[in-house]
Amino acid sequence: LYIKDGCVVSNEPRRKKILIYGAGHGRREAPLDDPLWEVWALNLIMPLDREGRMRACLWHDLHQRVAQSADDMRWIMECPLPIYEPEDLQDAGPNTVRYPLDAVEAKFGSYFSSTFSYQIALALLEGMTEIALYGVDLACGDWRERTVEWAGLSWWLGYAEAKGVTIRLPDNTWLGRHPA
Repeated sequence: LYIKDGCVVSNEPRRKKILIYGAGHGRREAPLDDPLWEVWALNLIMPLDREGRMRACLWHDLHQRVAQSADDMRWIMECPLPIYEPEDLQDAGPNTVRYPLDAVEAKFGSYFSSTFSYQIALALLEGMTEIALYGVDLACGDWRERTVEWAGLSWWLGYAEAKGVTIRLPDNTWLGRHPA
């Protein structure tokens, strides 16, 4: 992969299936060994395949500089992959790429409550046909994750599905379901 005009591009055809990998419940079910999936990681969450190899094509860390810890900044500097960052972190590492917020907002508006929402919007902008979320069980997180982020992500999942995108979730997730 390489960057051209602020976008991640490759000499190979892009996959149309995106696997968004988080640290929550269901991450062990992620099809990290399936080469048909383009894996998008975030923050300090390392997706590893069965052999213990990092399995990601692209990284997202969309928190502004003021919210980054020393460990976060170290990872941004060392990340071997293109890593989407907000504008104030464009100088933070050799592989930082500015998240295309203007293009995303022009197409979809500005209803974002978490990195997962931004990732889904980018997947839609790039014409992905299938989105999987594994380890993204916000119902088990802190107050903000259980309320604001879960609501926003649920909206984006419904929007993507309404646009004809296939959504894949692990069996034991609360995403896409209403608690009894």
